[in-house]
Amino acid sequence: THLAPGTYVFRVQGSNSVGVWNEEPVEMTIVIHPPWWRSNPAYVAYALLVIFAVWQTWRFQVNRVKMKAQLAYEQRETERVKAMEQLKTDFFSNITHEFRTPLSLILEPARRIMAQTTDPGIRENANRVETNSLRLLNMVNQLLDLAKIEHKNMGLDLRHGDLGEAVGKTFNSFLPLAEKRGIHLTLSLGKNIPPFLFDPDKTELILNNLLSNALKFTPKGGTVEVSLESNQEAMGGVGLSTVIKVKDTGIGIPAGALAKVFDRFYQVQEEVLPLKKGAPVQQIPGSDQPASKGGVLDGVSADGANADQDPDNPAKTAGTGIGLALSKELVELMGGGIAVESEVGRGSTFSFWLPMTALTPTDAPLPEKETALLSLSSEERSRYSPSDFLPGIPGYGESGKEMDKASAIGEAGASVALIIEDNVELRDFIKQSISAHWQVEEASDGEEGIQKAIELVPDLVISDLMMPGKDGYAVCEALKANEITAHIPVILLTARASMDSKLKGLQKGADDYLTKPFNTEELLVRMSNLVEMRQKLRAHYGKLPLGTALSDSDGGSDYLSNPDKEFLRRFVEVLDNNLENDMLGVEEFAQKMFISRSQLHRKLKALTDQNATDFIRDYRLERAMEMLKNQEGLVIEIASRVGFSNEKYFSTAFKEKFGLSPSRV
Repeated sequence: THLAPGTYVFRVQGSNSVGVWNEEPVEMTIVIHPPWWRSNPAYVAYALLVIFAVWQTWRFQVNRVKMKAQLAYEQRETERVKAMEQLKTDFFSNITHEFRTPLSLILEPARRIMAQTTDPGIRENANRVETNSLRLLNMVNQLLDLAKIEHKNMGLDLRHGDLGEAVGKTFNSFLPLAEKRGIHLTLSLGKNIPPFLFDPDKTELILNNLLSNALKFTPKGGTVEVSLESNQEAMGGVGLSTVIKVKDTGIGIPAGALAKVFDRFYQVQEEVLPLKKGAPVQQIPGSDQPASKGGVLDGVSADGANADQDPDNPAKTAGTGIGLALSKELVELMGGGIAVESEVGRGSTFSFWLPMTALTPTDAPLPEKETALLSLSSEERSRYSPSDFLPGIPGYGESGKEMDKASAIGEAGASVALIIEDNVELRDFIKQSISAHWQVEEASDGEEGIQKAIELVPDLVISDLMMPGKDGYAVCEALKANEITAHIPVILLTARASMDSKLKGLQKGADDYLTKPFNTEELLVRMSNLVEMRQKLRAHYGKLPLGTALSDSDGGSDYLSNPDKEFLRRFVEVLDNNLENDMLGVEEFAQKMFISRSQLHRKLKALTDQNATDFIRDYRLERAMEMLKNQEGLVIEIASRVGFSNEKYFSTAFKEKFGLSPSRV
């Protein structure tokens, strides 16, 4: 009907056939209802929906704001925790680095005492000091390795080699300890295991930890077996691997602790065995707490080969919970895995496997190191003296005589070493250690060290790496960039033993890198080697004409750095500009170079093995030889032009240098 919803009255008035209408019309009420979507309930529903939508929108916005605030809070908390962890790790890393300086002042004096005394009691106490210092150093090294792995700074040094040979070497190093403790140590190497790429240092460290634990927790009369074999199942059947097992007949590990023995700082504490009546309460292995009345079992100490052990009661041995965690991290870093099987009272078997990576054509095998002092470990080096390797080094053997410490800087035979170290005790110790063979100068920080190096021009610089203000890197960079000091060999002495630190130091121009704690004999050998190498290079290139030595061609002096060449070029330029001035002495030349006489003398001596007077005279004679060959004048004229006012002296000096008189050129 197209009528709007509502109530309508329909009236009808009719007429008959003759045209008569009825007086009252007929009415009919018609109610047209709206469609359901326009009904009152619908409008109520619409209102409710609007209210609900508004409420939901408000709720969504509130939740969105809350979620945004929560996410921001969680992000801030994550960053805070991360910053705290980084701060803790940095603090921990710096503290452990700082341990190396006092360790240097403990280890070396102990070694000296053992070398200088014959009293058995004193030697025993000194040996105990050295042993415990090495134990502390071992723990510091493992903690630093864990920190590097945590920050993903631990790299691999893969080498193509025989794993069996590396395992055998580590095995042999434990034989004396096993024999001393009455433990039968055996080795079984599988056949037909080809050489492959692996990291020998990290593999040795893992095997060291496992073997030391096995020996610590195996009683006298027990057995420790080491085996090496190839196995495809260890890698899930996807590749060939080598499996190294260390099996012992020790006290075992409780089942509840097996899943946790590779956790950092975890130490076993479980009641697994009843104690015999009257037996003393034993200490839980790897813990500082005594066992409860129920009993103890093994533990796994994880601190390496230097831990204390009671050979009659291995369960009393305590550990730190570091070594096994580090071993697991290192194995996984190399793409392998590690596992343990154990039964209380019967022993444990630790196994770790490494993927056998073949050598590709792009991989170049590293050259074998010579069996020399510098390729040995610190402990191996301590068994030798420098004279065993370098009998001709000044200061060792028959030629080593006490030098006059009051001699002037640069006196013949008095090599000068500058020590830059902020730790007073360590600086004094190094000075005491080398003062019998070197004239020693000191600086307490990097800035002072740079100034003293420029002022004194020493033969060698020993610099600490971590110092307030300018650190060792800055010192090395500054010295190598300065033309006065560019030739001076620099040894960086540091607690940072990572490869990245070493590479950075070498990139800054360091000639050698020695980590704390160091062996003083090794330091002396390295110092003498650097100076001796400079002397040999100087003697070889010193025979070249000065023009050839200063050239940048292949025939030039490769041992001269660019700042060194620039210094000689400037000095030659000053000489050329004053060639005819026979009244100009060394002092005047030094002033024109804007340096002191002693700096000029020591710099020229270091580069050319000549003092300033001889260098100036020889240069004038070389220029005279060039002029005579080019027939640029009479002998007396040329002598005057190169700064010789006395013709007779010129002829004598010329003949002494070239073997013929100037008139015969």
